[in-house]
Amino acid sequence: MGGGVIFCQLWHIGRIGHPSWKDHPFLASAPPGSISLPSVSASAIAAKGKTLNIFPEGSIGPNTEPRALDEAEIPRLIEDYRHATSCAVRAGFDGVEVHGAHGYLLDQFLRDGTNRRTDRYGGSPENRARLLLEVMDAVVSEMGPGHVAVRLSPTRPGSSIFFSAEDGNVMDADGLHETYGHVVKQLNKLPLAYLLFTEPRWFGGKYDGDVEKDPGFNMPVTNSATYRKAYKGVLMAAGGFTPSTAEQTVRDGTCDVVAFGRFFISNPDLPERLRTGARLNRYDRKTFYTWEAEGYTDYPDLSGKVGALGKYDTLDPLSIGVPQAKL
Repeated sequence: MGGGVIFCQLWHIGRIGHPSWKDHPFLASAPPGSISLPSVSASAIAAKGKTLNIFPEGSIGPNTEPRALDEAEIPRLIEDYRHATSCAVRAGFDGVEVHGAHGYLLDQFLRDGTNRRTDRYGGSPENRARLLLEVMDAVVSEMGPGHVAVRLSPTRPGSSIFFSAEDGNVMDADGLHETYGHVVKQLNKLPLAYLLFTEPRWFGGKYDGDVEKDPGFNMPVTNSATYRKAYKGVLMAAGGFTPSTAEQTVRDGTCDVVAFGRFFISNPDLPERLRTGARLNRYDRKTFYTWEAEGYTDYPDLSGKVGALGKYDTLDPLSIGVPQAKL
């Protein structure tokens, strides 16, 4: 659609990487010593439980213990982010978004349950935030002002967590998480395009086959409402929004922009559907992380020029979610 921009997300998964991928043909043919597995993290603490992130695809097995990054390795890691940014510039992206959320590498440094370091990258909230802020400085210097963003997923007591990346959730006197609050205040010093908060309103896929009954769509907006007072730039929120709640959240000033994921996957012309109030294609989460055309290029637009018209059921956007009292 005309007038759009595209940002490239820079994402290091840290301890979520699994050593079984060394057998993938692309890695198996790499020069000896060029592949470092197991993956790295803030500390040598494995994610709990089992994972689907195993080669070959479709396998299930236990998460493995990562290797704690040596402090001497961190400048190279920061340079990797800078290099990735320069590649995004050469590829023609309008900007980059640093993924600092969801229990991946940078988030593993932020959380006291995954970061047990005793050097300048661990211990205090300021030290645990150091790597993310140094990465942001490097990326902004490479990409330029107004073309860099970052995604965060703060938690609070009782919040759901990603990939068992636990935290004590110590809150400061202003009601902000002591580490994420520090990060947000420091981000005010950078000329960012936006700061994106994940709203923790997902029930582990329990309601993916019946979004009308998903209580996540009716849970309050917490992260954006909490950190709005601390962040002075453009604030974006994602997670559990319907067309009507997205509009209301922007109108009441809780955030400036709302991002859609699931419904954008299933509706290639989502902005037009939101503008006109049209029915939405129902998404099929089973195809979200696969690699074939189904669930990727076959969702139809309203005109029928894109995708397979009639293949997917549609739903009234006003039917998404029900009040929890009715469950």
